[in-house]
Amino acid sequence: MKLKVLGSLGGISQNSYTSSVLINDHIALDAGTGLHRLTEEQILQIKDVVLTHSHIDHIALLCFLIDSHAMNGNSTTVHCLAETADALMECIFNNKIWPNMSNIVVNGKSLLSFNILKPYERTRINDIELTALPVHHGLPTTGYCLHGRKENFVFCFDMIDAPDEFWAYLKNLDHFSRMAIEISFANHLEELAKASYHLTPNLLHKLLAKIPESVSIYYNHTKSNQEIIQQQAEELMGNRVQPLLQDDEIILE
Repeated sequence: MKLKVLGSLGGISQNSYTSSVLINDHIALDAGTGLHRLTEEQILQIKDVVLTHSHIDHIALLCFLIDSHAMNGNSTTVHCLAETADALMECIFNNKIWPNMSNIVVNGKSLLSFNILKPYERTRINDIELTALPVHHGLPTTGYCLHGRKENFVFCFDMIDAPDEFWAYLKNLDHFSRMAIEISFANHLEELAKASYHLTPNLLHKLLAKIPESVSIYYNHTKSNQEIIQQQAEELMGNRVQPLLQDDEIILE
């Protein structure tokens, strides 16, 4: 399984993009502004989108991706929690912000369909298998365990903590050596981080006790102060953590 990081940040500036990871060239994990970096040909290969939650930085280009497929008479399937699907239909595909594309049928298929994921239930999407792992972020949000043939990789974007079931899952997960998790704010912004259900280096450091010591950590979703965050993370957690950068590729055996 190949993961290509298109966007890994929690904010935008020139040449900086929000959360989106391309899996095996045809599945998008989140639909942030990172999708903008793909060519039209690459976009048309993505007919499945897996969402962590409904915040705008993670769905910013979802409508346009679906629209690109619609122009070619194709449909898009969004895989997510039931609450995320409900939020998208209520707030985005409501014929006010964007057309209700689930009601538009072309070639006998709705332009938009949902596959509702159940927490902790392993699911196959084309050639990949994943498991939704709910986390705490102020609204229904999930990370994912991506199941390679020989390695399990846990990928989380936004979170401040997770239920006990999440940590128990990690503890009992075989062939688990790498994980992506967020650090959104530097330590001096801890009050803001907590209020918005995000992590700082200090807060992540406290969570490390719940993650097996053998697991290496990639952090993502930094909103600002990237150099300060990297320095603070290294001081607290050493070489166990490293930033997840745009254009990084991760291969799962």
